[in-house]
Amino acid sequence: MNIQFNKLLAEKYHSPSQKVRVMTEDWVDREAYCLSCGSDIVQYPNNNPVGDFYCSNCKEKFELKSKNEKFGGKIVDGEFETMINIIESGESPNFFLLTYQKYYWR
Repeated sequence: MNIQFNKLLAEKYHSPSQKVRVMTEDWVDREAYCLSCGSDIVQYPNNNPVGDFYCSNCKEKFELKSKNEKFGGKIVDGEFETMINIIESGESPNFFLLTYQKYYWR
């Protein structure tokens, strides 16, 4: 497994959060797999309310959360009403929780 982010992807962005988003999404797309069945995962188009990735085999959904430090007792998610609607519909995603080292971009 390659733990290094592709820093070249972030060069055209100015916002640090956009840079991290692009690099972490690319890393998951290249290196992660479905935690339910082991198959490949596929990235949804940006701004999909259901999640960031889905399994090409079992259709599980995944949302990526990344942080440059350990996760605490809370995980900040998107807009509250949208998430409640997704949960109530039975379509709530699993979470990929990714911590990274900003100094090394890995």
